Amino acid sequence: MANRNLQRIYQQYKRASASTTAARAPGSQGGIIEPGARQPAVYTSPASMDDIMLGPGERGLMLGMTREGKSTLSEVQIDHWYNTYKDADILIIDSKPRFRAEWQLNGLPAAPLYRNWDWGTLVPNSVVIPMKDAESEIRLAWSLRYRIIIAQIQDRSDIGLLDQALKIAYMKRRKRHKLFIYVDELNNFFKVGVKGIQAGTGIIMVITSGGEKNTAFLGAGQRPRNISVESIESMTKLYWFYTPFDEDNKHLRSMDLPLDSIPPASRSYAFLFFDRIHQKKGWARIQPISVKPKDRKGSKGWINYG
Repeated sequence: MANRNLQRIYQQYKRASASTTAARAPGSQGGIIEPGARQPAVYTSPASMDDIMLGPGERGLMLGMTREGKSTLSEVQIDHWYNTYKDADILIIDSKPRFRAEWQLNGLPAAPLYRNWDWGTLVPNSVVIPMKDAESEIRLAWSLRYRIIIAQIQDRSDIGLLDQALKIAYMKRRKRHKLFIYVDELNNFFKVGVKGIQAGTGIIMVITSGGEKNTAFLGAGQRPRNISVESIESMTKLYWFYTPFDEDNKHLRSMDLPLDSIPPASRSYAFLFFDRIHQKKGWARIQPISVKPKDRKGSKGWINYG
């Protein structure tokens, strides 16, 4: 009796093995995977600029401490979008602020606005809006054929104005135009402001629904801990520069980042790249920019892979 039972169990095992062969993870050495079990992802390294750059409808999160390369990579992304997608509008949400526009909305050069600055990157062909009536100003900028709009504030207590400008640009975006939104200092939008109002509602709307509406989003911050879980869950690409905090990995688990993922340990403009949708993961290095903004014609050659 016992022998017949063993034979029956063995036959069941053989049938189960045959039906689940295709369900085994690539490179595995056997073992039956239970029906409905989640398969371990197999990642490949990024091999080109197209792998790294954010595409239409994608949402990216860029993390790292100060002077690690986030600003340089954001400039590469903006250049890429301006040169690659001729039907794209670009909105830069600048709460620091750190970007210099080339023009004012009234047609005058914007340089006088920054006469007291000893920092900041010039964004060619861009216009800065006064932030008094964001909807009218954004519509006017688009009607004047500006493709890059910069919305910035001097006082961080006005962070809600930036969130409102972002929301307006997203909801009133032009038909048959792609939209790319870059938010600097993303963490500021998920903190309770001086008036007790959380200002990240517009950003959450773009992150969670923009993928279906051809809107790309890139946010930069030092750490993920203040960013809402639903926002991190919706991110598709991660650019993780050096951070000294082990617990940051736990926050990033919401976007399916493997537990063994860590950012580069050295401060050398290197970052961990992770693409959840296309299953790519690996380290890359962004080259510091040493040319004037007006001399930049493209982004190729600025990123090394490895």
